[in-house]
Amino acid sequence: TCVACTTCGTVLQEAFEFLGSLYCEEHYRDVAATSGIVCAACNQVLTSRYLDVVGRCWHYECFKCFRCSALISK
Repeated sequence: TCVACTTCGTVLQEAFEFLGSLYCEEHYRDVAATSGIVCAACNQVLTSRYLDVVGRCWHYECFKCFRCSALISK
């Protein structure tokens, strides 16, 4: 059985999930951007693992100390 994008029906080699639906990267970016799934620091759509801290989402590489800009590791 092939897995297809919810929006365009393209068979997926790599799938992105949002609220139980699967998307190709292009349509995931559209859905995520309009739903506010963007990094609190760089404002880019989150397409890989990310941190959810106090209701805001961050790329791991963008989660830094506000005072000294040191990267905060997990």
